[in-house]
Amino acid sequence: MERSLVLLVSSLLVSLCRGQSLCHENNCPHYKLVDKTDDYEERYYEATDWISTRIEDDGLWAAHLKLKDYCSRQKDQGYELSVDTWPMLITDRPDGRYMSWFVSPGTREPENNDPYVTLERKPAGTIYVKVFSGRPSLEASEDNKGSLREALKKVMKDFDHSTSTGAAFEPILYFNHHNEVWIQAKPN
Repeated sequence: MERSLVLLVSSLLVSLCRGQSLCHENNCPHYKLVDKTDDYEERYYEATDWISTRIEDDGLWAAHLKLKDYCSRQKDQGYELSVDTWPMLITDRPDGRYMSWFVSPGTREPENNDPYVTLERKPAGTIYVKVFSGRPSLEASEDNKGSLREALKKVMKDFDHSTSTGAAFEPILYFNHHNEVWIQAKPN
């Protein structure tokens, strides 16, 4: 009886912590799973919109606050940019590191008047994904990016070597984290 009660409570807590999807009932990018191996997933993502800001020396929290403040100012002007979308991305590009928040489809986007925030349209395309758990960190993301790159080289997948992305699907204080690293496939 006691064991059954523990299993029931555990199942309930896990379902409450994980929600029905990676995005916990919030909006997130749509994709189709193309292939799945022990080392990575190959996904085809629809075109998506994002708001992004460069991560400067003041760090991740400052970038988060820039995006949050931007959404708040846009809301005051009658635009609905939600802060309840996932994943939150950290992308390493040749010109720097950026934080991005997903913009839900159908959102009426404002004219951007903020020099620190960029409205971006990512075209549809194939992304290679490595899933990992644990508390999200730049170090864990770097380790997993390295193993994803090695797995892709081993099977001779053609991918963008200059850009990579870490994706977090929950707030930092969340109990059970689902994290991913993304590497864009080169177009055929």
